[in-house]
Amino acid sequence: MDSNLAGFGLEKYQTRFLTGRPWWQEILLVSALVLPNFTFGNEYILLLLPVLLFVFDFDLWKQIIQNPGKALLSKEAKRYLWLSVIFVGIATFNKFLNGDEILCLKDYYAAFYLIPLLLFTSRYLFTVRTFRVFICFVLIETVFAAFQYLFNDRSIILPLTKETTIVSKNLLYDSRVYGFAVNSSVYALQVLAAFLFIIPARFGRWQYWLVFAGLIAGMLLSFGRAVVVMTVLYFSLAFLQLCWIYRKQLKEAIKLPHVQNTAFSALFLIVLFLTPWMKDNMTRGGKSEQLEYNNLAYSWDTIPLNCSQQHAFPLKEPKELDTTSALPKNFLDLTNRINTSGRKLIWLNYVDFLNRHPWTGNSSNKLMFRALNPKTREVELIHAHNSFFVFFGTHGFILGMFYILILIVWWKRKNFAVLLTIIAYSLLQYGIFWGFSLIDIVFISMLIAPLNFIDIGYQKQNSAS
Repeated sequence: MDSNLAGFGLEKYQTRFLTGRPWWQEILLVSALVLPNFTFGNEYILLLLPVLLFVFDFDLWKQIIQNPGKALLSKEAKRYLWLSVIFVGIATFNKFLNGDEILCLKDYYAAFYLIPLLLFTSRYLFTVRTFRVFICFVLIETVFAAFQYLFNDRSIILPLTKETTIVSKNLLYDSRVYGFAVNSSVYALQVLAAFLFIIPARFGRWQYWLVFAGLIAGMLLSFGRAVVVMTVLYFSLAFLQLCWIYRKQLKEAIKLPHVQNTAFSALFLIVLFLTPWMKDNMTRGGKSEQLEYNNLAYSWDTIPLNCSQQHAFPLKEPKELDTTSALPKNFLDLTNRINTSGRKLIWLNYVDFLNRHPWTGNSSNKLMFRALNPKTREVELIHAHNSFFVFFGTHGFILGMFYILILIVWWKRKNFAVLLTIIAYSLLQYGIFWGFSLIDIVFISMLIAPLNFIDIGYQKQNSAS
């Protein structure tokens, strides 16, 4: 029987997941989890989470404190703690090789230091109650988002400007609102997380469909196209995974409420996705892609930069990029017929950087680019809208593949649907590898969980399920 750092077996893990903590503790934990979304995901606010978890779940860690030598040399500690420490050590060495003496109070460029804390936080955070509280938060947010849509104001946090005013409702993309977040992408990501939680939240049938309808509204109001695609993917994969889990008793399984809910959710989303209306919205009305980001003439020598902007590299325009070498040329060939909504130029900058620094990347300083926003004339930091470009650009291929290998070692061979959905999302957006964020915590939690979250508590499972 598998175990974890505190010696919990599968039965105790499942019992604890279903029982949960007192409601007030769950509300505090979810509040700490979503609060950074108001401030562009500042991971240092999220550091409140491991502190709360240590206090609320102190009994889980008591034996480690009482006998640290035995605990730190256990098989589980070597598998999780020491592998992450080794990665942090090598990445730190790689970082010092860079010789960059610029330090920022909010250091975007050393988020990998938080991997051990990410692992600790992900270990026991989620219970049925955590999922339910989080979903309730997103539903409340969606009610406010509906009012934002009605009153043509995208945000209740940011001041009313041209950027936050809805001027057209012809397409969902043009009328996206922010909810409680700082932009529509963060709100859309919260909606996606709520969709990932809806099956293990164990709602009754009518509760499930009311919640599902509310989340569909949130998906349309925030309208992240990657989220729309990933929602379809998730419920389709979740149904297939449930079929696999119940493969020996499939006829009986089809009658189970959570299997039926998952199947009908997948069918509804597939039909919605295939409608001409959704196709028009997904293609932004057939709008063509612009490869050039900024055609304004300016010099970086005349523009003041803050600490974080100094770390970033100037975004190169197409004429400045070498697209004749193997890596950029192959990338262009692969994406030639794909409308990337302007991401192609950003991706090309990352490919160009990796082509020049394949082994050490940006010496473990998070690779981001800077450009002058043509609308606001302000400097903005640009990430890849792709987790893997950012991660490999940051650490290089050697250290990057080492961490991917660590994740494979950590995986309990469970939660295939959730993990594949998050990985696919991270190919289209900057999802995982922020360092310490909502989606990172969800990803690692599902990766190391010894039970399938989509079926936990619905049937008695063993380690072979």
